[in-house]
Amino acid sequence: MSSKQLTLINFAKGLAISAIVLFHLIYEYMEVPGILATASKFGGAGIHTFFLCSGFGLTLSQLRRPLTWKEFLQKRLRKVYIPYILVVLVSAALPWMYSGDDRLAAVLSHVFLYKMFVPEYTISFGAQFWFVSTILQFYFVFLLLERMRSTLGIRKFLPGCCAVSLGWMLFTAVLGIHTQRIWGSFFLQYLWEFGLGMCLGELYHQGKPERRRISLPLIGAITLAALILYGLMALKGGALTAFNDVFGAAAMGGICLLLYQIKPVRSLFVWVNGFSYELYLVHILVMATCEHLLSPYLPNLVWCLLALVITVPCALGYSKLLSLPRKQKT
Repeated sequence: MSSKQLTLINFAKGLAISAIVLFHLIYEYMEVPGILATASKFGGAGIHTFFLCSGFGLTLSQLRRPLTWKEFLQKRLRKVYIPYILVVLVSAALPWMYSGDDRLAAVLSHVFLYKMFVPEYTISFGAQFWFVSTILQFYFVFLLLERMRSTLGIRKFLPGCCAVSLGWMLFTAVLGIHTQRIWGSFFLQYLWEFGLGMCLGELYHQGKPERRRISLPLIGAITLAALILYGLMALKGGALTAFNDVFGAAAMGGICLLLYQIKPVRSLFVWVNGFSYELYLVHILVMATCEHLLSPYLPNLVWCLLALVITVPCALGYSKLLSLPRKQKT
């Protein structure tokens, strides 16, 4: 894990999750001018980086230590499902975390994973929980994707993933259902970037990546162009937003590469990566609780900053709590 490539992956995941947390804080809770709130939505593009990094990490791990479908699923569910359900249960116990009519039904939809198919429940107890549904979908099909990647090779597998994602985008755009979370966040929407991560994981395992000097001006130009296209398509709205993930992913990827060159920034987000999943899980819970408890007494900016500060130790503490069973086994 000390190589430059893996450090970049860890940095990218830490930066991506941090961007998502800031987006939710600014857009959902802070009282800011409309244009700033709209601009903050770009932070949500961090999820594309996370999908790519997930494909990379899962493939590299599988190539180094192959697991059966049962072993793989048990490991993933233990690392992802249990921490997620624990946060859902805590959230369900707090009155301000759910405003629907049937709280128990909402909880069961998370526990038994069918909330990914029910619009009413897909973001219950936290807008960020849609991602868990999507990544779990990838887990269920990952070994099938791995077999396809191994059989077809990168030159056929990656274009195939891109074609499937493009087909899904067209399908949802034509039917006008791309804005519905259960359709717009189905795993096929993100297969192209997850597949790209898988291919990069294979290349890394084979020792193929070469150390080449990064052309920062070129990356900066591509990032700026992707940002402009992303913004224009977002402003235009309509069916075009079904295809905006490509530009959001390119822009966020470019920002990751540029910020990675700054050593203090690199160190910060590599550190954040150590508890990034826990940060993702708890941040809405902490922010909503701070809003409920502090907003009546403190100015909006003050309690929002406090919420951001409190979120970090809460995520760190949760990460350490989850690591206790593993330490006891060893």
